[in-house]
Amino acid sequence: MSRQRIDTTGTWEIQPPLPWSDPSRQTALQLSREGEGNSGPHTPRGIQAISTQFAHLILETINGRRRITMLKGHFACRSYGVLANRCRSQQVSQVGLGSIRVQTPNPHVAEIAMRLTSRAHDQAAAFRLILHKNRWICTDLELG
Repeated sequence: MSRQRIDTTGTWEIQPPLPWSDPSRQTALQLSREGEGNSGPHTPRGIQAISTQFAHLILETINGRRRITMLKGHFACRSYGVLANRCRSQQVSQVGLGSIRVQTPNPHVAEIAMRLTSRAHDQAAAFRLILHKNRWICTDLELG
């Protein structure tokens, strides 16, 4: 049996994402590098994008399309508990995102209000994101 030597000095190619993975819906909510145009993490556009991603993660979890355990690193204990209780008590009706409003008291905090829609009625929801160690964490969550 002959041994083959593996060349590790060459450049590595980054593989494209899997065909079924949608980059806009992934759970990796890491910040982009600062200085990448006007869509950095501290710009209103960057904070709006992160907030919308969190809103979609919350809706996917409520609707049963995402396991709540996937969100453990992105939610503080209290907000994780609120979402877990809602998932346990959720009825069959699907909830959609009606509208979203983002307020930024400072570049490291975002307060988001959203309207959840279903066939029966609309509900209000709000959450707060805080930038902690280069990651956005949902520290407060209120579901109507």
